[in-house]
Amino acid sequence: MDSSTTSTLITFSTQGTGTHTLPRTNILACQIQPNGNTLIVTGGTAPRLLTVTGSGVTDVALVPGGFQNRRLETAAFYADGRFVLGVQTSSEPPATAECGPDGACGPLRPVGPLDSSLVAVNIDAAGRPLTLISPMLPPEDGGPPILTLTRWMR
Repeated sequence: MDSSTTSTLITFSTQGTGTHTLPRTNILACQIQPNGNTLIVTGGTAPRLLTVTGSGVTDVALVPGGFQNRRLETAAFYADGRFVLGVQTSSEPPATAECGPDGACGPLRPVGPLDSSLVAVNIDAAGRPLTLISPMLPPEDGGPPILTLTRWMR
């Protein structure tokens, strides 16, 4: 069992190889930007935005507006560094938030009924958020869960 509280990220770019120490956490999404920086979104109840540059790591706490005390389950990046988060609790419907590269977030809207589970968020080729939800209870006929894909505008 590894009891370490950190992980090592090794980056390769035209500027050379870099080694960075990161907090050990659940990484939900990452993006390498044109300037060589790496953006990483971590999950759980204390989500973070990590920006890895040639000179170090910037760590910003994410508190999506209106989503305090909700568990961050999934994330996806837009091409420009903004990102969408998918959050979940047992007492509210799953919902999404949109965040900027500075870590500032605002709620978008619920994405399913209370008895559903958020499976994924993604960004389509046109830059529109997509959500995939699943019912928490299996279908009455015992078949596989029915997944619902929703494409929506801001």
